[in-house]
Formats: sequence, structure tokens, C-alpha cells
Amino acid sequence: TQSRYWREQLRGAPELLSLPVDRPRPAVQSYAGRTHALHLDAVLTGRLRALSQAQDATLYMTLLAGWSALLSRLSGQADVVIGTAVANRRDSRLDGLMGFFVNTLALRLDTQGGQTIANFLQAVKHVTVNAFVHQDVPFTHVVESLSPGRDLSYNPLVQAMFVLQNAPHGGDPTLSGLRAERMAMPHTTTQFDISLSLMEVGEHLEGAIEYASDLFDADTIARWSGYLEVLLRAMTEDPERAVATLPLLTDAERSQLLESRVAPLQAEVGAWTLAERFQAQVSRTPEAIALRSGETTLSYAALNDAANRVAHALIERGVTPDTCVGLCAPRGVELVIGLLGILKAGGAYVPLDPSYPRERVRQMLDD
Repeated sequence: TQSRYWREQLRGAPELLSLPVDRPRPAVQSYAGRTHALHLDAVLTGRLRALSQAQDATLYMTLLAGWSALLSRLSGQADVVIGTAVANRRDSRLDGLMGFFVNTLALRLDTQGGQTIANFLQAVKHVTVNAFVHQDVPFTHVVESLSPGRDLSYNPLVQAMFVLQNAPHGGDPTLSGLRAERMAMPHTTTQFDISLSLMEVGEHLEGAIEYASDLFDADTIARWSGYLEVLLRAMTEDPERAVATLPLLTDAERSQLLESRVAPLQAEVGAWTLAERFQAQVSRTPEAIALRSGETTLSYAALNDAANRVAHALIERGVTPDTCVGLCAPRGVELVIGLLGILKAGGAYVPLDPSYPRERVRQMLDD
């Protein structure tokens, strides 16, 4: 029964949470990782607890809602899957037994539409409660039953995690004839692309964001940490606000982006055509990979050569600046080569989708 629940819950879920990375994802994970410390002050923590109580939810559910909303905004995906760890000791007789029982649950959350924070919290509550009821199936069995596409560059089903530690740590463990003490261990590895771990410490929350250092820079994670705090504060201010409208930027960052960067960037872009900017990149990194589609990869130099051949062929056929050139090709390498070739010839690209009815394509060509 529990296995059937997970198959139904996760059927059709996205295989990858496509967060904006600072570097291309390596073909094989190295599991190298770092952490960024996170502190949510007593005022914000109190507001989050009050929001949870008002919505008949737990603090865990409210924080999970905020984390999933942030990952959804960053990835551009409304359908997100976030893993969470459970102690897996539902039988009280296991409480004092030494050993590793932890299981991972894959929580699939839908952030799309104009749903309010209050409605979203109820949806998160529903998903969470059902997941915990069906927590006995080992995560590995869930993966095997779903048989998702396997890729050595990322974990199946879950690439992001959330954990809230609210159980007391207690003192140092007591072992007969031995003195034991806890030691802090440096974090240089990670099992997931990104994980948020928080702990209730008195009236505030302490924790960290653990991340794959192959993918993300420390500055990026620090910025996302700020986004999370801004988003959580906004959640507590108005539960009837739409999730999609929750702010991410601080006032200072918004001002910097709007006033300091937009105008110079517009001036720079206005002085270059797209073809010229591409040519400049070819000169800087000719051997770097510019295009990847399936098993095919092209360097900037190879892509430039192919686009130049198209441009010369078009010019020989009478294409001059502002000539409209139709391009009918499936999404892939040829489409990009054709597009760049048209722009290099000075023409204007008119997309013709091969899946359109023939009559529609003919009408567009006639026009």
C-alpha cells in the first residue's frame, strides 16, 4: 500500500531541479561540498511560529513552504521535489538502540498558479502528513519502483533537501568504561545539490545551507540565503498574498540592480549586434563548448565556422540587412547554426515550427 502511494505521488515528477548553476554540471558527481551558515532572529522565528499556529500547521511545514517557494522561483519550475530525512524510529522500543535508521522522503510540491500563502501552506501540510504516514518504504525501493532515468551527474528524484532539527541533543553519550564527547566535523562533502538544515535554538533558528561546490559559488549561496530570509519575512506579513508575488531582493539589492547596472548594460548591449557579441566570445574562448544537444557538442570556433558557411550561402542568394529569412528546423544544433547564420548575414530570423500544419507554414511564408 505504501509503495503504491509513492508511485502515484511521484509519477511524472521532474527528474532534475534545474537551479541556475555557476559552472556546468560535471558528468560524474564528485560530492565536494561546502556550507553557508544561516541565522533567523527571534523576531522572524516568532512570526513564523505565529503564522504556523494561525494556519494550523507546524513550523516545519511553514519553513518547507518557504524553501520550496524559493527553489521554485530560482529554477523556474512550479513542480518541485524536495527530500526530507526522518528518524524512522516510530516504535518507541527503537529510541535507545544505536544504529542508523534514517530514511529519505520525497515531498512533491506544486507552487504554480495564483494560490495564496495560506492555501499553499494547507497543500504543504497535506503532502507532508501523507508522506510521514507512508514513511516505512526505504527511499531506494521508491527509486527502484519508479525507475527514473539515471544519470551519474545528479541524484535520482531528489537533488534538494530540507531538515528541521527540533529534538533536544542532550548531553554527551555515556558508555560503560569510556568517556565520550561530541566533536564538530568540517563539512567538505555533500550528497545533494543543495540542502537547508535548521535547528531550533531557544527563540531563534540556526542552521546552514549545504551545497555542491562543483556547481555553486559561495557568493551565490550567500545571496540565496538572503533571498530566503526576505521571502520568509514577507510570508509572515500577509498570508493572503499570492506565493508568486513574494519578494526575494532586499531593498539595497533592488536599488543596485535598477540604478547601477541596468543603464550601463543597456548602453553596452545597444552598441553591439548579437552576431558581433557572439564573434567577440569566439575570439575569447574558441575551444570552449558553446552548444550541446544530445551527444553532439560544438565549440565556439566550430559553431562560428558552421554559422559563417550559412551566412555566405544566404548572402549569395541575395540576403541583405533586414531581409526576412524563414528557418524551419526542429530544436537542436541545426536550428542554432541557422539562426546565427541568418544574423551574420544581416537578415531577420522568422521561426517556422516543423510541427505546424502545412497550411499554417504556407500562410506564414506567403506573408
